[in-house]
Amino acid sequence: MSTKTQNRAITYSLLAHINSSRTLSGGPLDIFAPLVKKALHVFLAERKNTGAENLSELAEVISELYGINMPTPVLSTILRRIAQETNEPERRLTVYSDGSFHIKQFSFEDYDEEISRCHDSYKQLENKFNNFCYLFGYAERPYSSVVDLIEKNRASVSRYLTHETDDIQSSDVIAAEFINYCKKDPVSYDQLRNLYLGSMLTCYLGYNPSEARMSVTLLLDTNFVVSLLDLNTPESTMTCRMLLDVCRNLGYTFHVMSDTIDEIRALFSAKASTFESNYLSKAIYKEDILNACSRRKLNAADLLRVSDNLENSLGSYGISIIKDLSKQRNKAKFSKEYEQFRTIRRSQSAALHDALAIQYVRDFRGGKRIQRFEDVNCWFVNNTISHYEDEKHRDSLVFSSDNSYQPEFIKADDLLSIIWLSSPGIDIEQANSIAEIGLTSLAAYTISQSLPRKRVIRELEENIEKYSKEDLTDRDIVLLSSRIASRQIDDIEGLNALANTDSTRFNSSLTSEIDKEIQRQEAIQEHYQKMEADIQEVKKNFKSLESAIQGNRQQLKEKEDTIQKLSKEKTELEDSSSKRLSESENKYKAEQEKSQQLQSTIIAENERRQLQKGKYIDKKLKKWQNRPILGIVIFLLVLVGGVLWMIRTGFIGEDQAFNNSVIIPVLISLASFFLDGYLIKLLFERKNNPELIEYFKKNLCIPEEFLPLE
Repeated sequence: MSTKTQNRAITYSLLAHINSSRTLSGGPLDIFAPLVKKALHVFLAERKNTGAENLSELAEVISELYGINMPTPVLSTILRRIAQETNEPERRLTVYSDGSFHIKQFSFEDYDEEISRCHDSYKQLENKFNNFCYLFGYAERPYSSVVDLIEKNRASVSRYLTHETDDIQSSDVIAAEFINYCKKDPVSYDQLRNLYLGSMLTCYLGYNPSEARMSVTLLLDTNFVVSLLDLNTPESTMTCRMLLDVCRNLGYTFHVMSDTIDEIRALFSAKASTFESNYLSKAIYKEDILNACSRRKLNAADLLRVSDNLENSLGSYGISIIKDLSKQRNKAKFSKEYEQFRTIRRSQSAALHDALAIQYVRDFRGGKRIQRFEDVNCWFVNNTISHYEDEKHRDSLVFSSDNSYQPEFIKADDLLSIIWLSSPGIDIEQANSIAEIGLTSLAAYTISQSLPRKRVIRELEENIEKYSKEDLTDRDIVLLSSRIASRQIDDIEGLNALANTDSTRFNSSLTSEIDKEIQRQEAIQEHYQKMEADIQEVKKNFKSLESAIQGNRQQLKEKEDTIQKLSKEKTELEDSSSKRLSESENKYKAEQEKSQQLQSTIIAENERRQLQKGKYIDKKLKKWQNRPILGIVIFLLVLVGGVLWMIRTGFIGEDQAFNNSVIIPVLISLASFFLDGYLIKLLFERKNNPELIEYFKKNLCIPEEFLPLE
């Protein structure tokens, strides 16, 4: 398988995971945002760049990583949403109007783990497909055939949404049978369902859903009604009933033409008349009415009873019958569709029925040609999980006219898928059911289209009745049916021609084909047995390994018990040590707190004493500095007193000789010297001499009460 197909398949699984784990508040394109973020990361890591000239470079990275083509307008829209999300608090991503962008290095949500899981899922399915081909003896083929078949259904839906031409031609029946085979394995089938859902989600790259139209009329085809009545496969019944339930909730109305009622009754009557003779058809075509009767244990009378109660049954589903169609019938008779249908339908009445349905839908649409799916107000709905003659040719005829306009026909499973895409609010369980319907329809339709036409099988039944019925046992019929259903007979028409010319060779050929089928089934059984033997061998080895593991587990348990015991003792010892250590720590902490409190008290007391000491020193210093002032005052008082005494006694003033003597100047000089030379100088020195002041402080005797505590 090509790397691109593998990447695309892994991307489908990843999209299904993202869709199931997110609320798409910003619209359906939100599911692609993680893919674009991862691509941006790779883009920056590989190219060492912070921008691009245009978005096409980033689109190339997305194509390489995921295998899908993302249109640049869609990519631009997603980038702008990422910018809105990440440009807080600073601008990290800028998208310009010319299609270029600029990005700073930053990280995004990591999906590498989920991508790895999807890759493992892909490899598991691939291995399972290879084993499936080996088991049933099919030639080796790539697993991509399964992916291509699943994508075919997406392409079918895209015809309605984006008018894309279906360029996927895969109709690999082996891939379709593998899908049915995986139903036995819930894990594998869930992986296929995710592939289908992811494939359908890529429709959003070209389709922007709008509000669902409420006033839509569905005109139901014959095969739809047959499936609705559980006279087709159980899966087709689930499809049709679920479509009615979903559309009923959307306000759709359901109608069936009276001509359809007549066609259904004619079909039931024909089946009832050949109830016992169509043994091959019943076994080959799982969608055949007789097969459904066998499954439900209905006989011919029961089938006719269903026919008689047809109107009541349809009424219980809210389906009304349109009786007056004369106007549309006249138009249909002269339409080009009628002429074309006459060449491919079983009868003129069947051709007129389909042409009438197309004419009714066109008239209901007002004769307008409609391009957008959302604008369609009427559809002719058929269920293609059936094998009516030339069903494929009818569908191709309707779509071949002009792919740019909406056709009148739509398949039930396609309509369900489109409604799901248009309604992102549909819950996960309902989405899984729709995916299961799509897968089942796809597989059944592919297998059905590979089978011979019913006309050929009916002719073979008639020839067997004529020439070989008595020679064939019930087991032979089952084997022959199985061989035809598995497409092991290449030329059934040649067998029919041989019956008309040489009945002996015809019987011989039948016997040969039956023998080949026996050999084929024996070969398959041998493969089964070989696989079973391999499985048993693996189981045996597993048991031996399990026994060895059990012995190791016992030894491990004993060691664990010993370790647990030692661990318990260790824990007890640690607890005891921890307790003692805790007590010691608490005692140490208490003493430390007490010491800290005492230290704090000492520090506070020393600070108080230091403050008192400073005040004491300042007081003594001021007293010492001011002592010369007291000496000056005393000296002046003595001097003034002496002068006053001399004046009062007349010693000065009356004794002229004393006045004229040198005694007075000498006394004045001595007094001035003592005052200025000693007392004032002493006062100045004690006030302004730092060394003398520091000497006084140093030799000052400090009381013990002001000294710091040790």
